[in-house]
Amino acid sequence: MKLKKLVFINLLVLFSVSIIVVIGVLKFHTFNLFAQIEVEKLQERNHLIVRSILNEIERLQGTARDWAQFDDSYHFIQDLNQDYIDANLVPGVVDDLGVFGLLYLDLEFKTRYGMVPESDRPLFKLISDQIESERDRLLAPAADSGKSILLYNESADQFFWVVLESITDSEEKEPVNGYLIMIKLMDAEFMEQMSAIFGAPINIISSHSVGCDGCDELCKNTAFCQRIDFLDNNKAALLITFKDDSRTHHLLIQSFVVRDLNLQLRNIFIQTLLALIFIGGVIVVAIVMLLGRFVLSPIGKAASDFTRCAENKEMTTRLDETGPREIKQMAISANVMLDKIQSLNEQLQSMARTDELTGISNKRHFYELYDKNFSRARRKETSLGILMIDVDHFKQYNDLYGHLAGDECLSVVAGVLRKTVGRTNDIVARFGGEEFIVVLDDVSVSGLKGVCHNFLNALEKAAIKHERSSVSSIVTCSIGAISLIPPRSLESRDLLSQVDQLLYRAKKNGRNRIELEARS
Repeated sequence: MKLKKLVFINLLVLFSVSIIVVIGVLKFHTFNLFAQIEVEKLQERNHLIVRSILNEIERLQGTARDWAQFDDSYHFIQDLNQDYIDANLVPGVVDDLGVFGLLYLDLEFKTRYGMVPESDRPLFKLISDQIESERDRLLAPAADSGKSILLYNESADQFFWVVLESITDSEEKEPVNGYLIMIKLMDAEFMEQMSAIFGAPINIISSHSVGCDGCDELCKNTAFCQRIDFLDNNKAALLITFKDDSRTHHLLIQSFVVRDLNLQLRNIFIQTLLALIFIGGVIVVAIVMLLGRFVLSPIGKAASDFTRCAENKEMTTRLDETGPREIKQMAISANVMLDKIQSLNEQLQSMARTDELTGISNKRHFYELYDKNFSRARRKETSLGILMIDVDHFKQYNDLYGHLAGDECLSVVAGVLRKTVGRTNDIVARFGGEEFIVVLDDVSVSGLKGVCHNFLNALEKAAIKHERSSVSSIVTCSIGAISLIPPRSLESRDLLSQVDQLLYRAKKNGRNRIELEARS
């Protein structure tokens, strides 16, 4: 057999085996790794559905509490006066509240008054009778505390939330006089409301009283279970099973999502595979045709570039795009592949450094930057300014307006803080919960004070309503700040502890204030 043909066959076999190995590694290692990441992302979306539903029930709990602690409600449960009905229980009130119906019960858990649209009275009668029969379940463990549970009515084949609050006077000095119940159906209308929040259709598939199909053993006694079904390479089904309070009936809801990560991976795999096939084909043809220095030399150079890229262990190295056309095209295709991989790597690094809610640096990224800034300031003997900021009465804000509003509040505060700081070399980060931290390089004491006051003034202009704050009717912040040239005897973490103490002092001294120390 001629040398040219022998070389061609051997190179062809070698190339084919290499492609099979690459495919095997990608399929059994890389694909499995990305599949795990994809499952985690889809589980987060499942949790978002559950959080959206539970947040709505928490909103109803707060509304029910406001109604139940209304003095007029306390008198109404006794005398069923018409003035209360005319003022509060007007037609359309259940729609305004976003519930199926209202139920007023006496201390014996018997219905005193019910409010529901006329067309829904048959179903309301079934549900109210069941609620009366579930007295022990609804009042456990304490009769004077609010509660929300999911129940199932077999006659109507209907799941519904029961939000219960004890009726008392506004100052809670009088004994409990009865109970107010708000009823929320788990029906298609509720799923449509949740779909608008989730951003994709959510549908009720079935309700049944048999086992929880597809749920693992760890969640058989929990309030809900989740499952992810991969329908094909492009689509996945998110399945959530809600269980009633007795854990004997199950409601299955479903949403379909596009498998974006899987599609991106497969596109990159196909492009990479095609690039490898093209490059390999060019190399084989070049070797067979040239059999000499015009082939071996460029191949050796290309191999050297690949080796350099691998040895650097960085995606910044690129192949030399000069030389013969085939080798040049090989290098261009490989560089395109490296650009895409580098881009994905940079996106992952950015996600790891950024707080998902506020878009500013997270705590992990803060420590990376802070340690560098602290060391530089100590080495160059320049001043360092640190602000530790806490949103006043944030827990009360969450209790009043809900967690979604709380998230929006933190995003606004972060945006105001980022605009106030301004300089690109300064650090603005979320330190945890409702706390933020700022590090200013080479800043004077007056400059540090200016940043503190400018932030509080800008936050005041933002005028985020906060009706449960003890210091203002809008959202305010307490600030602990320090300015110093770091001495060599001071550790970076000790400095953060000192700033934290100043923040504690600001909150202790009345909140919505600045506690600042300047040290030489």
